Amino acid sequence: MDDYSPVFKYIDDHFDEWLAKTIEYLKIPSISLTKTEEGVAEMERAAQFVLKEFEDLGCEDAEIFRTTRWPIVYGKLFSKNPDARTLLLYGMYDVMPVNEDQWTFPPFEARIVDAGEINAPAHLGKVICARGTMNQKVPHMGALLGIKALKEVTGDLPLNIFPFCEGEEELGSPSMHEFIEAKRHELKRAEGEMVPGRTQDWKGTARINLGQRGNITIDLCVEGGDWGGPAERSIFPSDDLWVDAPAWRLVWALSTLKDPMGKVLIDGFYDDWRRPTPEQLEMIERIKETWDEEWGGPVPRDGKRMLGVRKFLRGLPGRELIGDYLMKPTINIDGFRSGYGGSDVWTMMPREASAKIDIRMMPFQRPEDLIWKLRKHLHMHGFPEVQVNMLGYHPWSISDPNSDIITAAKITYETFDVPYILNPCYWGAGPHEGRVRKPLGFSGKGLEFGLGQGGRSHSIDEFETVEGLRQCAKSFAVFFDKYAKLKK
Repeated sequence: MDDYSPVFKYIDDHFDEWLAKTIEYLKIPSISLTKTEEGVAEMERAAQFVLKEFEDLGCEDAEIFRTTRWPIVYGKLFSKNPDARTLLLYGMYDVMPVNEDQWTFPPFEARIVDAGEINAPAHLGKVICARGTMNQKVPHMGALLGIKALKEVTGDLPLNIFPFCEGEEELGSPSMHEFIEAKRHELKRAEGEMVPGRTQDWKGTARINLGQRGNITIDLCVEGGDWGGPAERSIFPSDDLWVDAPAWRLVWALSTLKDPMGKVLIDGFYDDWRRPTPEQLEMIERIKETWDEEWGGPVPRDGKRMLGVRKFLRGLPGRELIGDYLMKPTINIDGFRSGYGGSDVWTMMPREASAKIDIRMMPFQRPEDLIWKLRKHLHMHGFPEVQVNMLGYHPWSISDPNSDIITAAKITYETFDVPYILNPCYWGAGPHEGRVRKPLGFSGKGLEFGLGQGGRSHSIDEFETVEGLRQCAKSFAVFFDKYAKLKK
């Protein structure tokens, strides 16, 4: 296809209808962390919504695949070309929980407002403010509209597309392996996985991620026992003058892990970390040139105002920290719990304390090695009582900048005259690499893609532009066509 105007016209002509469906989807509070009957019903409603969309697209054997936890919606779209290439199209219908009273507008009302009303860049125009907009219901619906337009206008698809949509992404996709194993004989036809997402910054520049960090989630726990501390129950606070306090022990242990500038102090932590290559350093310099301190850029996507912070680390300019932000491993404290945390005070020495931490790995670092070094560090610093339990792991990945999936993305952005930046490594970590791509044999051949602007994923006043839905649809229609034309 050389002229995309008929496909674009279809998208424009049906946009209001598709926007209304997207709003309906956003109004479903599909929070996977729910434990209530009402929440379970909403998760099922979201899965049924996606199933109907897959059926309306003409998916063969569209189904709700039941797992141990939340179901996965799955279907298959085939090209009439027997030699057509195949891609997976990922989606997620679950969203993060919300603190409704902190939102400017109700998070599941999916209200269309001016960007300035939620303290986003005013020139973005109309935005949809709702939980799940950019992560990931709006981009996913955009991708489906792009497929619909291709089919309706051309009567075919240029490639085979197997869409699947899970309800456990925010939980780390624990049941994905059940789906992969059951459908392996079909899914292994695919060459890669596309993840609809918002890739443009507030000025319109897009990013292409060349891989992602890995992530290890860990529970650190100190309980009173043979080593010391209250072994049977919490005791009186003054007893910490002659009894070890588990909470203090854990606080002191945590304080040995990093210095105030963010350097990890675990011996050997950086051994397998590889410094940026000259090519990656060139990418980072290009990123610095386009980045805005207040609003951010395509990489990193958020500046101070979008993040909701007043200063960056130790008051340094954010631009000076971009290289570290993109290319260094780190450790973060996700949460700390001990004793009573209510509005009053219960004076006690708690008999246990725990902290959730995560290690963000860079390529070539190994999770088993880092866990061993963490345990050794705690013992060497006098904290053998700290129990280290690994809760989960997502592997890192590296993408070939000359692979077909990256090349098609570049060509697509160029088709729209959208400037783009190559990001040497995505700052986040997700389940796709370990749960989908590695088991199916195409590690590193996945990409978050799609035109569109938004922000505040996992945060208050999450939003996506209304126009982003339209542009996402058009970009996916072009991408699928461009990818299909590239020779294997």
